[in-house]
Amino acid sequence: MKRLRHSLRPIESTFLAAWLIAVSLPIAADYPPFTGNWLLSYCSAEKGTATYYQKDATCHGYIEGISQASIAWEQWGGLDSGICRPDGVTTGQLVRVVLKYLEANPSELHKTSASLVLNALGLAFPCEKHTTRESTEDLINQCRNMYPNGDERLLVCIQNAMRKSQ
Repeated sequence: MKRLRHSLRPIESTFLAAWLIAVSLPIAADYPPFTGNWLLSYCSAEKGTATYYQKDATCHGYIEGISQASIAWEQWGGLDSGICRPDGVTTGQLVRVVLKYLEANPSELHKTSASLVLNALGLAFPCEKHTTRESTEDLINQCRNMYPNGDERLLVCIQNAMRKSQ
């Protein structure tokens, strides 16, 4: 029997990550808000406790979901997140970056966890500004290679390339 392989588009993987987070969270009327305090408690759960695996998986899924959402915002919405995640960065590495940021900035833990994740990743993986005409042309050619059919995603990608080069 031949197995079918399906590659998820960024928007699909973002929705999948969000769904996985949603179903992994316990449902309760008094569930705490998604703040830095909440995320720090989940990402630093003590091994060996009854809820360790649930909290650890939620932490990893939440941070990876925010990271994927920032990629989708750039590719589909034309918004510049300021995060340029290098190839080879693992979810575990993202979690360590965010955890370090949360521990180093206790005065910000009351803020929304999503904004803190984006701040941490933006500081750890900033985008370089492209200032030469050659680099802008390289970015546009990358867009053409990614979207050879010339659909609206190509236009958004080229707009982002032009914005990044300014």
